[in-house]
Amino acid sequence: MIGFDMDMLDEIRADIRQMARRINMAANPYASFCITLWLLCQELRLSLELRQEGLEHISDILDGEPPSKRSGLKGVDLSKN
Repeated sequence: MIGFDMDMLDEIRADIRQMARRINMAANPYASFCITLWLLCQELRLSLELRQEGLEHISDILDGEPPSKRSGLKGVDLSKN
């Protein structure tokens, strides 16, 4: 990955696992997922345009398109679902 610290990725993954556990245990996991993504986007110090572009990159990846270099996910093993 270009310009991305793997140690930071591990820290982020640990934080996300805690959020995912809470979402998975929620009475309505889908709503919890949507709310969590919205809240995460609100906490980011990125312009609305960059947040939207980032979500579009993730959507493309979920649709089976290869990650772009800009997304920071190029070269990351995305096979684990």
